Amino acid sequence: MMRSLGKKQLDVDDFDGGGGVGALFGARVTTAPDDGTIKIMRGIRLFDYDAYKPNFEGNFKCLDGSKDILFSRVNDDYCDCESDGSDEPSTNACAKGRFYCKFQKRHLTGRGLDTYVATSRINDQVCDCCDGSDEWTTHAKCPNTCT
Repeated sequence: MMRSLGKKQLDVDDFDGGGGVGALFGARVTTAPDDGTIKIMRGIRLFDYDAYKPNFEGNFKCLDGSKDILFSRVNDDYCDCESDGSDEPSTNACAKGRFYCKFQKRHLTGRGLDTYVATSRINDQVCDCCDGSDEWTTHAKCPNTCT
């Protein structure tokens, strides 16, 4: 049974990247404070999950702490956090941006390295992530090669 989100969505698809984990790894659904629409944050790692929500002032703090920007400017295709590219995880606007693949191979203890690609390589018709999660808008036929 699917629950209605109740508001207009900015980005919707039924591709789960083949990982089968759903929105827990690599995507975050948040409500933008200014217009009530829902933003889907793709390409973030689980460790940073809570950082991708508006703070009490309705702002987003760059992950390196360099500046605060309005939360509505996250994933707006303009790089505001030039030093780390953290405000554009789902676009290729930042030269230093990282897109974390949805599938993350972990040891039973939870240890492991985060798998990411440069944000310049997302939605380019080339399957860089083993689960194809970097190609959600191109409809590229990405076989799931994760083990």
